[in-house]
Amino acid sequence: MAKEQLWCRVRIVGPGHEELAAVCLRGSGPPDLDAVEQVARLVLVARRSGCTVRLADACAEMADLVVLVALPVEVEG
Repeated sequence: MAKEQLWCRVRIVGPGHEELAAVCLRGSGPPDLDAVEQVARLVLVARRSGCTVRLADACAEMADLVVLVALPVEVEG
């Protein structure tokens, strides 16, 4: 069994720039479009609540996928 690696930390940030929640996305291989779909669902919920989404500690593959599908998130680091 392959060891899981961190794909990214998804941070939900409120209007006052406070972190409201954080979720770690992990997998045993490189991230795929299913991982991006998880981020997209979080973006949808966050934006409906007046919040933004930031990705922290994103691996290169995850950052590339987010750019490829043009998700409205900030990638930190």
